[in-house]
Amino acid sequence: MVIKANGNVGIGTAGPGSRLEINSGQIGVADGAVSAPSYAFKNDLTTGMYRPGAGILALTIGNSQRIVSLDANALYI
Repeated sequence: MVIKANGNVGIGTAGPGSRLEINSGQIGVADGAVSAPSYAFKNDLTTGMYRPGAGILALTIGNSQRIVSLDANALYI
């Protein structure tokens, strides 16, 4: 891991070109929930992306599930 003078952080790279650059593989995070998505915005923690179950990806907006992908061939709104 490297932290450059400009604040950029690199994992698996010595020269990160953005605030966080990871070149070592997958990033694992908790599944999350409608009210606490795994990936959320700093100023809106109730809007983001989470995993409600195996093979399912969902988006939440303001504590409400809005978009769900139940399989590779369908997107439900």
